[in-house]
Amino acid sequence: MHRERSRSPSRDSKCKQGKVSTLKIDDISVAVQGDQVSWTQAAAIFRKYGVVILMNLISTKVTNLVLKSLRDLYEQWGAKYDPEKIGNRLPGRYDMGSAYNTQHLTHLPGYLEALEDFAQKGGLNLLEQLGGYKFVGGQGQLVLAHTDNWQPLHGDYYSPWHEDLTDEPEHVACAELMFTVHPLTSTNGAMRILPGQPSWDKMYRQTEFPPPKLDAEPETYQLSQLFPLPAGCGILRDIRIWHGGVPNTSNEDRHIPVLQFYSNRVLSLCSSCASERGRGVDEDEVKAKLSAKTQDILAQHIVRRRGDDMPWLEGKYACWPGTFSY
Repeated sequence: MHRERSRSPSRDSKCKQGKVSTLKIDDISVAVQGDQVSWTQAAAIFRKYGVVILMNLISTKVTNLVLKSLRDLYEQWGAKYDPEKIGNRLPGRYDMGSAYNTQHLTHLPGYLEALEDFAQKGGLNLLEQLGGYKFVGGQGQLVLAHTDNWQPLHGDYYSPWHEDLTDEPEHVACAELMFTVHPLTSTNGAMRILPGQPSWDKMYRQTEFPPPKLDAEPETYQLSQLFPLPAGCGILRDIRIWHGGVPNTSNEDRHIPVLQFYSNRVLSLCSSCASERGRGVDEDEVKAKLSAKTQDILAQHIVRRRGDDMPWLEGKYACWPGTFSY
């Protein structure tokens, strides 16, 4: 992905607060029933738009567990090493997966349980329909309370991960399952996303056809936000689909945990994909918390064996003074 350091982008967000989202949630959502019909419908929506919302996916017990893990992590990492709240994405914004040397959070309480919830509801069926994927780690996104900046629209990478995929822009190398651990509202920083954009023919031509700059972005794009959504929803997205952070003017921090999946095909093509993450989650925990079928989709390069070091916090990644523009 292309990122350059710059000053933090911001704009007057007051006029956007309290408005209705322009995102047509009903068009891109499925009520998870655990049956073949709902997962086939979910796969069709994902193929068309690059995003599908899975209602009633993760249990309250698990969302509460993950939320506590992420809050504890911020206190141990972000608050400690970035007391001025400069952030590592923009001021007040954090990629939580950067906290550990392993570059993922799978060992934290709740992540394996969330993966198993997804699997037990039939999520493995969805992954199979989409071509087959491996789970490569838990991640997390945080926007602190009273964060007023906007993240520019962007896709997370603009070129194929391997030359064999150059003529196959419809192949989704990386899919992320975000899930809500508290309600998303008009004021707490629900991400904006533009289903179906960019189109397949422009996916790898974004130098020619980039997303609009922040100061030229239409209001309909700015308001295409993932609200209202209750806790327990899953949002499966192709990370190339245009998206961006919005202000969190509420009094509470907004956490979004993520389960990240790489396609079996891209893992077979790109040897480097297996080296970008460390061995973070203990193999005994994997066996205790995951069914045999769910263990089959776990990428083995993230599993910690006996004798491997425990993950450790990397304080230097809590604060990037230059921040990012896209």
